[in-house]
Amino acid sequence: MSDSSPSSSNNGAPAPAGDQDTTPTLEEAQRRARERVNAALIASDASTGKKRKASDADDDEGTYQWYGRNLARSCGVFTRIHTIVEYGVKTELAALDGEDEHPPLTAEEKRLWDSWEIIKNTIPGFGDDMIDLGGDVKLRKAACAKVQHGLKGGRGDDCGSLKTEIIDYLLPPPPPPPPGEKPSLPVLTPPIPKRGKKAPRGMNHPVTAAALRPLKYPDAEETYTKIIDNDEEYPVVSSLLPAFMYPAGHPYNDNDLEDGLLDNHILRAVAKHVYQGPSSALEKPGFSRGKAGNAALNGVTALTARDIAYIACQTRFAISSQESWTGTDDDFSYADFYWRLVDLLAGEDGQPILDRFNFDVFGTSATKKSTAAASINVVDEFEVLQQQRAAKRARLAAASQSAPS
Repeated sequence: MSDSSPSSSNNGAPAPAGDQDTTPTLEEAQRRARERVNAALIASDASTGKKRKASDADDDEGTYQWYGRNLARSCGVFTRIHTIVEYGVKTELAALDGEDEHPPLTAEEKRLWDSWEIIKNTIPGFGDDMIDLGGDVKLRKAACAKVQHGLKGGRGDDCGSLKTEIIDYLLPPPPPPPPGEKPSLPVLTPPIPKRGKKAPRGMNHPVTAAALRPLKYPDAEETYTKIIDNDEEYPVVSSLLPAFMYPAGHPYNDNDLEDGLLDNHILRAVAKHVYQGPSSALEKPGFSRGKAGNAALNGVTALTARDIAYIACQTRFAISSQESWTGTDDDFSYADFYWRLVDLLAGEDGQPILDRFNFDVFGTSATKKSTAAASINVVDEFEVLQQQRAAKRARLAAASQSAPS
């Protein structure tokens, strides 16, 4: 959860020094908010429907859609913007009414509040306008719809570009060539077409099948056949850690699931592809070339847990045989997988992983940003990993206490 809390709001202009109170009335604040939101909707309507090209991709800069494209990577997979905004407005208005006492937030409420904070920090003035609209739910919903449209477009652009380019990221990069020689990409056998249907991917190709399978399952043709046949002994669900979250060829160690976690060449390439551009995906850490990537366009100087979880979801979808972005892939839930990763990367235990991604994407380990599982009886490896972290901290604490002074 963000450092701020739903106990106060900076909504409204402060009164100047002196006896005169120039704070606008509720009616005046609502009128002004309506004018600003309607103007923003007109600007958004003007850019809606334009075919986006590389030469004019920034024509809609500053519109609700433009901000929504950035929120695609930071507000949660399949989250509805209107749901987040209504929760945030309701909570902040309750605080303004003096309702300081409230029960602890549930996990879902924490996610909604953090998402609300992200939206407010991303779209200038949006939070205050949504609050000042008060009971005008219709206008608030219209504004959220424009943001949602941009979010869907940003996610779709990432899906589209990764569909073709991820084929080049599947195999581990070769060692650097001798001085004066050009590097060459390893050859995928059998080849996977970059365009057309995705049927040759997923469990239908040995490389993508090896990456998609839960790491605990053997990397073998028999495994892939059982998964395709929906063998109950080989479920593929969001509580099991997929092999693409570990280095290629990494052995499964159920006593230390942290070892090698998210240190995978495909994930690194996808992160650089999304935030710095496809031409940076296979280059050295921090490399950027040509047109500014999504990170530079949106003021992103470091990745968060949500960014990494988004990258993992995009990676899985790109190497799967799924044609359309949906909430599930058979028994695998993308939303549940996303939030498990966000929770796993929260706090100091996840910081080394964030630092590694930030180094790969930006060339620095900067840590600040400028702006439900299937009911199958399987071990929750995300929970086991959290327990192993807690046990490791306890062992370190006990060792320090027992050390002679």
